[in-house]
Amino acid sequence: MAITHTWQTRRLLARAWQALLALDTGEAEFLTACLERSQDGSVPDPDALDCAIAAVRAALFALQDDVAAAVALARRAQQPFADGACRSLAAMICRWAHWHAGELGEFHSAGRAQWRSGARRCTAITAIFDLNLEAAVEFGRLRLAVSGRLGAEALELARRRACGESAAGLLAAALVAQVSYEQGQLEEAEAAIRYRMSVIRTSAPIECVTRAYLILARLAVHRRRSDSALILLQDAQALGEKRGWPRLVATMLAERVRILLDDNEETTALVSLQQLEALLSSSSTISASARADIELHCLLAQVRLRGHRVPAAETAAAVASLRRKALGRSDLRLALEMHLISVAAYARHGELFEAQERLVDALEVGAANGLCMTFVDAGPVVHDLLAEICHGAAIADERVLELRPYIHTLLARCPGSQVLANGARQPREIVRQPLTPRENNVLRLIASGLSNKRIARRLDITPETVKSHAKSIFAKLAAQTRAQAVAHAEALGLI
Repeated sequence: MAITHTWQTRRLLARAWQALLALDTGEAEFLTACLERSQDGSVPDPDALDCAIAAVRAALFALQDDVAAAVALARRAQQPFADGACRSLAAMICRWAHWHAGELGEFHSAGRAQWRSGARRCTAITAIFDLNLEAAVEFGRLRLAVSGRLGAEALELARRRACGESAAGLLAAALVAQVSYEQGQLEEAEAAIRYRMSVIRTSAPIECVTRAYLILARLAVHRRRSDSALILLQDAQALGEKRGWPRLVATMLAERVRILLDDNEETTALVSLQQLEALLSSSSTISASARADIELHCLLAQVRLRGHRVPAAETAAAVASLRRKALGRSDLRLALEMHLISVAAYARHGELFEAQERLVDALEVGAANGLCMTFVDAGPVVHDLLAEICHGAAIADERVLELRPYIHTLLARCPGSQVLANGARQPREIVRQPLTPRENNVLRLIASGLSNKRIARRLDITPETVKSHAKSIFAKLAAQTRAQAVAHAEALGLI
């Protein structure tokens, strides 16, 4: 009888792991409850089973974005007699909590899970998640090259282990996209996540979903399609409500405030801020860690909105308080984004000398770390100030002169800019000739992610004909890659 019970317990545990890896939290919760009921003394090693159950429950709480509850159970699972996979998962969850709190000393001292050839799939996924956490830490510390390499390593490991569509593999793709986006490699950023979005919506953790939607929304804004960006944010907000992720809802609402204010839609931005404030005050079930993040989003949105109404010095004081919170969490990139809010406030109120001084300080940080889109996304007031600093004949400051080549690259990325990084003028229209009906059909299938062979089968033409059409499409859209062609076509409203 004991042997049968042991076999049944192992089967239940294996199914719980599988449900967890597929982010089927309902099934994992049900199977874990069955495991708990099976602890009746007939299991040969009840302590090891208790650790396994604690590890699964810790992962479930982590997926529900409840840091405190996840860590409490993860520590229970880190016993010497626990299974190696359980200990690795528990250690990774503790590192995730340290990263979330900005406790980088504790994060690094914990050490990452090491993957070995032939390891179980769950152990490999834990190692991929650990790489993702280190990539996220390095991104926050503005070490973009290191972050990109760690993300690429995680993505390659996911590909080799045939788990690229797992939660760990999807998060790796989002982190790679985030680094590419910040560096101004917009087509590469979009290519990393655009065709994964259907899987991200259903099978990705909150950190991945948040990053993916923000990148796509900001790409839409960059292409001067704010309406599309707002629709994306609304979609993510609905997903957050459905999945019980208030932090995702808050992030999307805060981003809506930013976009609407940049478009001078102050009344509509106020509505989004009120929704954010209601979210913070209405729910008593939000975890402490999620509440802290929501509060930060709410304060930041309030500062953005009040920056249009109150003296610049008052905005700068509020921003300084928020920057200390960001620096306390070792998020230097967020702290820089906050600093640019005070730059915009001083410029908006006509205090240009103070605005320029603060902007030059920020530019030195950006140039030293290869940042691009943090400045581009800072809004039209900062764009105008960048242009004034770059082209103002009266500005002869040595720091500004050294920064001018860097500022040129930023101005070339600003939405609607007609200036390229080399100083040349950008053509106003990408399409020189209209696409033919057949080219339009091919373009739509390219946008759907189909290969040339599948497009040929779909349209009943040869692959060589598809290549010929694609070459013509690329020429008309001034694109060099499929991702660029799709991006340019979307910007022009062709698809």
